[in-house]
Parts: sequence; structure tokens; C-alpha cells
Amino acid sequence: MAVMKFRPIVVDSAMQELTEHGTEEFPMSMDKQQVENEDCSRIPHWHYEIQISVVTRGSVKFRTPVGEFVLREGEGIFINRGILHEIVPMENTGSVYICANFKPELIYGQSSSVIRRDYVDPLIFNYNLQAIPLQTEPWHRDVCALVLELGQINDAQKYGYELEMQIRLCRIWHLLLVHNREELEKATVITFSDKQRMKTLQTFIHKNYMEKLTL
Repeated sequence: MAVMKFRPIVVDSAMQELTEHGTEEFPMSMDKQQVENEDCSRIPHWHYEIQISVVTRGSVKFRTPVGEFVLREGEGIFINRGILHEIVPMENTGSVYICANFKPELIYGQSSSVIRRDYVDPLIFNYNLQAIPLQTEPWHRDVCALVLELGQINDAQKYGYELEMQIRLCRIWHLLLVHNREELEKATVITFSDKQRMKTLQTFIHKNYMEKLTL
């Protein structure tokens, strides 16, 4: 895994990001994004990786299907896999955020594991947890601090750093589960095929919002 760096957001016609995040052996990347770079901002996109971002300088607006969130230094956001989102600069101050992009396999391991069944899929496929701003609660600050630690571990790349990163990811996931348990236990889920249909609709709207749309 390379030291954190800027990655331009490149998308296909379906707005899926084409950037590789990590490798098959370790499907995770840590990126440092400069919001005012035209290859980073105002590009609606989605990806199969889960994303957790933390603003490290300035302020940034994240647009998601569940709302727009203005994040300031030290604040972050969880964006579930497959969710269309867009980053917008708020001010001309060289705003920067770092983000961890990872596939959920890093959390659950084997596809048939109890971890996946009970603790990963219920969150991934929960319709009401498409995006979670990390701004106000003490546990939000804990998640953001862990993301910053991920960046430091990634850049240092000491022996065993991949294990240290996986440990931090599991701590983050545990915090997300514990503090959204009530929502998760409602079992309000959205299937993968439903997500794909929603993305098709969102893509159509983004491309044709200037036109008069009919049902």
C-alpha cells in the first residue's frame, strides 16, 4: 500500500468510480484529497468500497441521497457501499480530507462467516444507513480519530501495518454497529438489486435534471 496521495476521481457512464482502491490481497486504500482540484470535486460517483472520510483542513460539503452535509476540520462521514455521492468545496482555502476506502471483506473474512451475516450485511444493506455524518457525538470523534490513525499507520508502513489497519477498521465497524443497533434491529434492509435500480434512477436524474422529467 502506498503512502497517502491524491487520486483523481474517474468514472464511467454509470458514474461508477474506476479508481482501484487497494489490491485483491488487501482491498483498501488511504487517500488525501484536495477538494479544489477539478479531478476531485463536483463529480457524482459511487463505488463498491465503503468510504469513511475526515476533513483535515478547511470545510467540505458532501452530497448524498440522504442529504447534504457540511463538514469542518476534524469532522467526517461514513458512506455506505454503492451510494452515489459528490464532494463540493465550500471556500477557497485549500480544503483537504482523507478517506479510507475498503471492501467489507476486510471486516468479515469468509463469505459464509457469522460476522458477515450478523454484523456486516445488516449495515451494508440498511436503507436508512446510506450515509452517516460524524460531527456531533463522542463516538463520532472516536471514529474520526481512528481514521486519522489509519492514515498515520498507512504512511509509516512498519512491519505488520496491515494488521494494525484491519484492527482499526474493526474498531470503527464496532462503533458503527453499537451506536446504530436500534436502527439495525428494525431490519429495514435494501437488497443489492434494489440498490442497482436506485443507482440507475439517480444516474438518469443527474444526466437529465435540466429537462422536464416524467414518471
